[in-house]
Amino acid sequence: MTDQTLSQDQIRSARKLRFEPDLEGAFAEQHTAATLGRVRVVFAVLALFGLLGVLTRGPSSDQATGLIDKSLTGLFFVLLGMAFVHRLRHYATPFLAIAAILAQVAVGFTSKSPHPAIGIIINLLYLIIIVATLQTRFRTSILFCAAMVAARAWTFSYRGLWSDDATLMFVLMVTEAVFLCLASYLNEMRDRRAFLLERSLVAEKEKSRALVRNVLPPSIADRLSESPDLIAQHHDSATVLFCDIIGFTQFAASKPPETVLGLLSDLFSRFDALLTRFNVVKIKTVGDCYMVAGGVPEPCEDHVAQIADMALELRGTANAAGVEVRIGFQTGPVVAGVLGSERLMYDLWGPTVNFASRLESSADPGTIAVSHEVRQALEETHEFDGPSELDLKGIGRTQVWRLIRRKILDMALS
Repeated sequence: MTDQTLSQDQIRSARKLRFEPDLEGAFAEQHTAATLGRVRVVFAVLALFGLLGVLTRGPSSDQATGLIDKSLTGLFFVLLGMAFVHRLRHYATPFLAIAAILAQVAVGFTSKSPHPAIGIIINLLYLIIIVATLQTRFRTSILFCAAMVAARAWTFSYRGLWSDDATLMFVLMVTEAVFLCLASYLNEMRDRRAFLLERSLVAEKEKSRALVRNVLPPSIADRLSESPDLIAQHHDSATVLFCDIIGFTQFAASKPPETVLGLLSDLFSRFDALLTRFNVVKIKTVGDCYMVAGGVPEPCEDHVAQIADMALELRGTANAAGVEVRIGFQTGPVVAGVLGSERLMYDLWGPTVNFASRLESSADPGTIAVSHEVRQALEETHEFDGPSELDLKGIGRTQVWRLIRRKILDMALS
């Protein structure tokens, strides 16, 4: 993704280094997390070097300078600890900047013979460490650089150290501070754009995933998002249902397209609303045919009963909408998988699917046709009428039952 993906408002907000409050908080958290590793390393190095300096300082050393060294070393260890505490890690780098400024002031008060060149070099090292190495955000960088320059100027004035060489080194220090602040601005603007692009990419992925989940079962959509490999599964036991609208061909031929589409959209929307009540998945719609299945893609022990109850609800919903349907379903093994690479489709294949389709096409208007296997599986919970023997295309003479209703089980009343 490039900056062209971002809106003009987003680009302007990145240049101004300011987002909306919620977005700003998310960016601050990400920036802190991205720089946390080097912050900890730098603090650990500073703390160890400070400890080394304290331990190797001779007894004749300046006491005031020694006290400053001990204080700074202790502060470095405190800052290192802060960098490991989630609630405090945001403040570790700003506190390091404050410590550097205070050290400048303390040296100005206490050091007996401060050397301008050494002071400038130390200042430059602090500037590079805090601004460049730790990638401090621009506003913190400019405040820190200005404070360090002001502290160095005050130290020179307080101790009367201004000279041609000191002035030249001070100008170099100011120049480097300006360049560091400019680099900090460019880095933060780059980071903010990358942050916005990353969020845009995540949003686009979520939209794509949501679209895929609308046409595929959730578990299959998740598998495809993790790996685009071929998905093909064999299910030993599943139940497949087809539901077809009676007289739809003649209706579609005699009505305007808007009326035809309106009928299908309204009826199939009502059917879709039933899916959440049962442990079944919608497979597809082909013309006026509505196909659902149970026991796929995840196994389900009562998938036959779930589909039977769904069939009864489909018939009742269609009747309430003033439409008559015929339904057929069969249970048995199926092969399931995803077809296509552009317009993805989860579909089922095998004799069970063909059998269910033949049952639907042979069913009388308003009836639900099922096989002998379905009747056996549901004889304790559902009522059936039949059997009748039909000659199903591609299958032959077959016993077909009609599902009537779910049985009302006896209840023991106390």
